[in-house]
Amino acid sequence: MIDGREATQRVKDYFLTAHGEFGVLGFQVEGASFNETTKQWVIRSAFLASLGAQKRTTYEVRLSEEGQILEVKKIVPEAA
Repeated sequence: MIDGREATQRVKDYFLTAHGEFGVLGFQVEGASFNETTKQWVIRSAFLASLGAQKRTTYEVRLSEEGQILEVKKIVPEAA
């Protein structure tokens, strides 16, 4: 089983591969937890998706306990 540090690194590597270095500016982990019931890591992260981006894009990524990415979900903020 991977630990939280490895899980967050795999998420960052995933986005770097998918979006490129300039598509993942200011990458931040907002939360990391392991769900004992589902045996999955849940990593919430946010970053600027381009050089001119004004707001961070937030994602929730689920990984198996072995580190395989199972689901990537973009979090859309609710309108105020």
